[in-house]
Amino acid sequence: MIAILAVSSVLWAGGGKQAAPAAASGGLSGTVTFWQGLADMSATTPDVQWWKDNYRLFQEKYPNVKLEVTNTPGGGTNYQTKIYTELAAGNAPDIFKTWLTGRLEPFVTAGRVQALNGFLDARPELKKSINPEALKLATWDGKFYAIPNQKSGELLFYNKKMFADQNVQVPKTYDEFMALCAKFNAAGIVPIAMGGAQIWPPAMPYMILFGRMNGPALYEEVVMGHKAKFDDPALAQTGAKLQEMIKANVFNSNVNAMNMEECRAGFGNGKYPMLFDGVWSLGRYVQALGDDLGFFPFPTIPGGKGSIDDQLVNWDDGYAISVGAKNQAGAEAFLEFIFSKERQTEQANFGNLITTFNPPTNTNLPKIVTEVSTAIDNATYGYIPWDNPMGSGLGNEFNLAVQRLYNHEDPVKIFQDLNKQAKVEWE
Repeated sequence: MIAILAVSSVLWAGGGKQAAPAAASGGLSGTVTFWQGLADMSATTPDVQWWKDNYRLFQEKYPNVKLEVTNTPGGGTNYQTKIYTELAAGNAPDIFKTWLTGRLEPFVTAGRVQALNGFLDARPELKKSINPEALKLATWDGKFYAIPNQKSGELLFYNKKMFADQNVQVPKTYDEFMALCAKFNAAGIVPIAMGGAQIWPPAMPYMILFGRMNGPALYEEVVMGHKAKFDDPALAQTGAKLQEMIKANVFNSNVNAMNMEECRAGFGNGKYPMLFDGVWSLGRYVQALGDDLGFFPFPTIPGGKGSIDDQLVNWDDGYAISVGAKNQAGAEAFLEFIFSKERQTEQANFGNLITTFNPPTNTNLPKIVTEVSTAIDNATYGYIPWDNPMGSGLGNEFNLAVQRLYNHEDPVKIFQDLNKQAKVEWE
């Protein structure tokens, strides 16, 4: 991917100078192009409404600017394909959504995105509000290239009412977890909704299981250190443990044909008692379930090396400005606008875990928002979801490999195949 992006890098040599902060109104004109990757722009969920309000309010503040939004529906995989393909072809918007670590790195290496140090230096109040920890995962050689919008994690949510109706408790051990899943199955209820049509959701329980069974050392060596050791027996053993859950009907039978949006809707309307998902969906579940929404850490595995307080955590949903942006001032104004105190406060009020400090949030913020944030902040160890640091190419191959586990393929063969791909890409 880096090589592909580098082919036309000479076309992107210009730009990179940050404009002064824009005036509150007027002063700006022309078109600002912005690319986004929301799964369903027609949805009425709080996160989608937040973005619609951003577009409307920005246009009201800058009436002489045309904000041209291109949304790629269908989830992150579709958007990844678009952004990598278009940027490699020399077609870049002024400002766009990106991820961090290994997914952002090809754009940095190929000179496709601007360093934003000067952007924040010119806006001291905004700079003070951005959590520097959030910027670390977008930083190379002292320069950062995207501003993350959310503190994120991937958790196991549950419906408290459905648990009470079946007279089951939050499990403290793996055996208790499997027993409660069996009880839901006996009542004709699928315990955990899992949508694999977008390839990344099925990897969530695998990554959590791996951490519980093995601890962080091998993860740091392979995933973060890019060592081609996916044929280590620990990865196949984790796959076998996941297949133990699959064979026990912990998940719906049609995982790889199920859309994640169907799972989210089913969880929100009480069809499924549990769902693995990111905290970026927290607002919609609070809206749907209210006080019945809960979450719990996946139990430890007997003989495992990981802690029950380890979490899948990340800073995510970053926004970057292209090198050679056609409307530099407009792109910076939009970036400044979405990270303003007013817009960040609105995010915090509906339950998103934001990257800015101390916005004046609604005092009626649901209790679970604070509980989730505290659990992420207090994680004994934070595993960044694997496909991010592994990069877009091999990260997607990892997700596809885990998909194969749900088809009951041999875990040893699956991870041997993945290791062959890792040797090509990393060595």
